Amino acid sequence: MNEVFQKRSNTFQSRLVEVGVDTGLIFDTDNIYYLSAYWGYLGIQFGRPTLLVIPNEGDCSIITPSLEAEMARKMTWIEDVQEWSDGVDGEWRACLDNIFRNKKNMKIGIEKDKTHPVITEFLKKAYPDIMVVSGEQK
Repeated sequence: MNEVFQKRSNTFQSRLVEVGVDTGLIFDTDNIYYLSAYWGYLGIQFGRPTLLVIPNEGDCSIITPSLEAEMARKMTWIEDVQEWSDGVDGEWRACLDNIFRNKKNMKIGIEKDKTHPVITEFLKKAYPDIMVVSGEQK
């Protein structure tokens, strides 16, 4: 079954290349499931975001609360599951920093109408050399 989800992610990666986006950052839970087979229980409404990072080539990453990390590893084909804990070491922001640190002049595609403003504002402030664009752009 995971082959279906992996194929969807591979197709998405090809599309990122076509539109000139370096990395897709997926926030919407339905889209995370569609691409990764992972469905978390708590979300931003509880202050606990899960994010799916899909580079235009290479390995994908899931960033999820530590209480859900084992479940994520069992559900998804994605090997890089980065976990974070409430109030510890920068939480989910530190996981994004592990991925985007020292990146310059790259484009991150987000789901403009679905990504929580807390995530969007963090990206813009923490990574001023990275361009955040709407994933809906053609």
